[in-house]
Amino acid sequence: MPADRPPGGSPGTTLSIRHRSTPGEPNLQVSGEIDLATVDVLTDALAETIAGGGTVVVDMSGVTFLDASGIGRLVHAAQVAGTRDSSLRLVGCSGTVRRTLRWAGTGHLLGDG
Repeated sequence: MPADRPPGGSPGTTLSIRHRSTPGEPNLQVSGEIDLATVDVLTDALAETIAGGGTVVVDMSGVTFLDASGIGRLVHAAQVAGTRDSSLRLVGCSGTVRRTLRWAGTGHLLGDG
């Protein structure tokens, strides 16, 4: 994770989430920074989408930053999905986000390589 990033995010960090679903495969398109300041927005969107069932695909191609709070919520969402005969799959992760997930031991969430 970048060393110049203050803990807990910085004022003005933004996160945008769009729902884009196909039959049997709900999708979320996430853009911006996932940190302590924005993680609740992600959590709410994941919970709502997982409740609908199916494999939840999260397009992370627009995510520019991911901290430990975001990783924790993604892991929790994957666990919840698993208890509902569903799954969570992350796609389109940038090199930085991909390395962060793998470094944290959560590379299994990556669905695109």
